[in-house]
Amino acid sequence: MKLRSLWAALLAAALFLTGCAPSGPSSEPETSGYDLTELTNEYLAPIAISGIGAVNWEDPSELSPDQLLSYYVVWAMPVERNLEEPEKVPAEELEQKLQERFDVSAELLRQSEYYDPETGLYTPGYVGSSARYEVTGAREEDGCLLLDYEYYSPADDKTVIRQGTLTLEKYGDGYRYLSCVTEPVPSEPQSQTGD
Repeated sequence: MKLRSLWAALLAAALFLTGCAPSGPSSEPETSGYDLTELTNEYLAPIAISGIGAVNWEDPSELSPDQLLSYYVVWAMPVERNLEEPEKVPAEELEQKLQERFDVSAELLRQSEYYDPETGLYTPGYVGSSARYEVTGAREEDGCLLLDYEYYSPADDKTVIRQGTLTLEKYGDGYRYLSCVTEPVPSEPQSQTGD
């Protein structure tokens, strides 16, 4: 019996030292061959930075026009912009570009405080985010692409503070957003000492 225990301990140590782990069901989200970094950069970054990924919505028309304009700023405008002279974007150009990603009307977008009906121009603002975010899983379901994602605390860049799932449909050469389900991740309770 002692010999069997010794062999088991030696085998466990050998497996540990070689980095082997038992194979079994993986707890990793399904990625089905998708490049999660590319999906993060292309589809999650503008959603996260604009704040759209922090709210639940079942249809893009539930989003405010200013949220959609924030998305446009992150997705379609240059990173380096002149802070002294705000850029103006023709309404038709901005609306067509946003409609590549969201099924929303020009009428909804023109309700934005950044739209000037007299000139037919938008003057988008500036946005930024300090939280890190990433797509953690991607899968196809009922003809849609579902992206699972997480936001991380700016305090340590690893504590998950929000999780969600974006649903997208194939549209042209890319995808268009259909909905977002998200919720904050509760923080660990602080231990109470003394009474």
